[in-house]
Amino acid sequence: MQVTILGIKKTSYKGKDGSDKIAYNYSCAKDYTEYEQENAECKGQDVIREFSSKAYDVQVGDVVDLVYEPGYGGKATLVDMRIVKIATTPFDKKGDK
Repeated sequence: MQVTILGIKKTSYKGKDGSDKIAYNYSCAKDYTEYEQENAECKGQDVIREFSSKAYDVQVGDVVDLVYEPGYGGKATLVDMRIVKIATTPFDKKGDK
């Protein structure tokens, strides 16, 4: 699934074993599916959020392909983000913090 990265939130939490862990929530925009467009009135894009314990080398504005594998209970698990297009915004230049 191809999406545009809208935001990246890095948080810390305690793992089941009591150790400190880091998690990432990637907020993304995606096109509505063909099914959604045929069965509803859709304008703009849909917003999704993906959770990962991995920090992917992506920036806000990048267009990426999300890669999934079957996970626990057959649910799709994010395993990779492949860059399709690197962001080219004024915020990529000096002054970006």
